[in-house]
Amino acid sequence: MLGFNKKIYERQLKRVVIINNAVMMGIFSNQVNLLNLPIGERPSESESAIIAGAINYIFGMDIGEQAEGLKDKNLVYLKASEILKSDTELERLILRGLYDIATLCHTLEKEEWATELLSEYPGIMQLLKDGEERYPELFKDYKEREYRVLVEKFADKYEPNMKNSLLGLF
Repeated sequence: MLGFNKKIYERQLKRVVIINNAVMMGIFSNQVNLLNLPIGERPSESESAIIAGAINYIFGMDIGEQAEGLKDKNLVYLKASEILKSDTELERLILRGLYDIATLCHTLEKEEWATELLSEYPGIMQLLKDGEERYPELFKDYKEREYRVLVEKFADKYEPNMKNSLLGLF
């Protein structure tokens, strides 16, 4: 692989990881806000664990650490389903980001850090397979502009303070 292309792929992979991290933070903040807690009060450990576990599950990551203290791990899966059903644009953004991670990590497979990154997403291939059935257009000749629009919609709804930073990545 030419060094120039490798640098482009690395930059794209770093960008999608930054976007995914912002999406995770935005989902967590949104879910905490939906708890309607009094100002200054934080969610309980179990509420936080359910939300964090659900976010990890949505992104194809292991929920083990978050769900350790829960009596019923199904609460994590129910929360994940609830989050995705409430916002299909969010689901599309997540799937597109996961697709980029999978393809770019595969392209950079000789880079140890890319291989390690992909190993953090053990459920990614199943999520992509399921997502391709629902949103086949995300897995074809997807335009950069369309990905930017999904990021912009996310920022408007979940993280307006981060909108300029996220869009500056494009």
